[in-house]
Amino acid sequence: ALAPPRFEPPAVDLDVQTWLHESAINNWGSRLSGKVLDEATYWTVLREEFKLQSSDVEKPPPLRSASVIRFSTVNPLTIRFEQGEVVVTLGLRGYMLDNVPDWNAPRKATARYRLHPGAGGMQFQRTSADFTDDPAWKSVLDRFLPPTFEPKPRFQNSSFKDRLTVRSLSLADGWLFVGTVRTSKLPSVSTVAKE
Repeated sequence: ALAPPRFEPPAVDLDVQTWLHESAINNWGSRLSGKVLDEATYWTVLREEFKLQSSDVEKPPPLRSASVIRFSTVNPLTIRFEQGEVVVTLGLRGYMLDNVPDWNAPRKATARYRLHPGAGGMQFQRTSADFTDDPAWKSVLDRFLPPTFEPKPRFQNSSFKDRLTVRSLSLADGWLFVGTVRTSKLPSVSTVAKE
């Protein structure tokens, strides 16, 4: 069994503490092998299951078709949790942009995100992306790997009557730590763990 790394304790009293190892996501990611995913489904899963959102991503207007990606059959998704950073690599076979498919455009796309205390709370800010060289791929992948991700401000958990808010995030040595508090006892400051 993997033992979580030691992090400096957060400055706030947390109600729920969760440790997630990158291997859990990578094992799950293998299920994406050869699958097709549209941006609307992707954002629904991120919001509802992972409690993440992005103010940089527009909701598709009624007349714009959702972008679609097709994953490769080899290494469709790889996540690495490093010191304060998340590295996301997608193995892709092709895409559809504005209802025009290009299913024979294999590409490996990597984006690096840094954990950063933003104006509205903690967020993951994209510090690099290797897909900006091709305008079509950039248009598609900016919708899946946007410049920022943020935890949802509040969400419901079946264990608590109150809503929960993420108050502490840490990334190191393959581990993600998420600490949440009930909104009824919210402190005024979010914390990002010191590296």
